[in-house]
Amino acid sequence: MSEWRDDLSLSLAETLEQMAFMLVEPALEPAAAAPRLWARLPLVQPLAGILGVEMNQELAARMVLEATGQSAGDPALLRDAVAELANTLAGRFLHKRLGTDTEFQLGLPLSGTGAMPESGLDWRRLEYQVDEGRVVLLLAGPSFS
Repeated sequence: MSEWRDDLSLSLAETLEQMAFMLVEPALEPAAAAPRLWARLPLVQPLAGILGVEMNQELAARMVLEATGQSAGDPALLRDAVAELANTLAGRFLHKRLGTDTEFQLGLPLSGTGAMPESGLDWRRLEYQVDEGRVVLLLAGPSFS
């Protein structure tokens, strides 16, 4: 596993454990069905790329419940939670890659339901089992080959 994959995996595990007390494990086989909620945001500088997060609605609702103590039936709240996960994950990942003293810039996240638009990019895909759900991380850009 390349160093960026290790850093991204560790960043996801730390983020979900701290945000929602969830345990993350690498998925042993690809998901049978694609996750239905997604968020993606640009990594602007000094590393350029795009980080995407996909997860199923039930897992997003559990994440919101664990993080806030409130049930999340509102689809917009679930999309916002996945976008916040992507933002927090990107910051933690870049700190691991660049060090905590390096400044970086992130763009604004986009979120939605269904299949995440791929925009013709060469995505690196990592899948994780999180409790009974699935999280898929996607990373594209010249720094992540």
